[in-house]
Amino acid sequence: MTVRSGFKLSLVATVSLLAGVLLGAGGLATYQRIVSSEQVVRRPDFVLPDLNGKERDIAEWGGKILIVNFWATWCPPCRREVPMFVKLQKKYGSQGVQFIGVAVDHAEAVKAFAKAHGINYPLLHGIQRAMDVSTQYGDTAGTLPYTVVIDRKGDIRRVFPRVAQRKILEGEIENLLQQPNA
Repeated sequence: MTVRSGFKLSLVATVSLLAGVLLGAGGLATYQRIVSSEQVVRRPDFVLPDLNGKERDIAEWGGKILIVNFWATWCPPCRREVPMFVKLQKKYGSQGVQFIGVAVDHAEAVKAFAKAHGINYPLLHGIQRAMDVSTQYGDTAGTLPYTVVIDRKGDIRRVFPRVAQRKILEGEIENLLQQPNA
């Protein structure tokens, strides 16, 4: 490797690192705005295909407490979250809580992963369409995993811009379950 090509490689790496830091800061700023805002942030509407190719509208689950998780089969932290979501769906599903996975991935990969891991909640998918929805939900940095908790009225109540902590997520679910249906 020549000095010149080494410099180019170093420059590209530095610019890439800086861009990642700035994008991450933008995602964090959006997250903080959603979580700490006095203003109510409504759930954006979207339609994405399920694993059978049927277009599904988020409004189908209106009136439920929704946990919308943006993830991918190729994302190690995303893969680690799935067993927790399966357990929480089983625990709270009969009480009106609905987990929804939005995979930034190909249907075939998601189907195989879902079967192998016993996923018991609806899975929607797309590549660019799923990323566009994630951005609408505040993930301007394109971070995965990214999880949003939505109350029965359709208001975003909490955002996990990275891995969701079970204790905090369960606390949020319990709190929303105690609120009157509206």
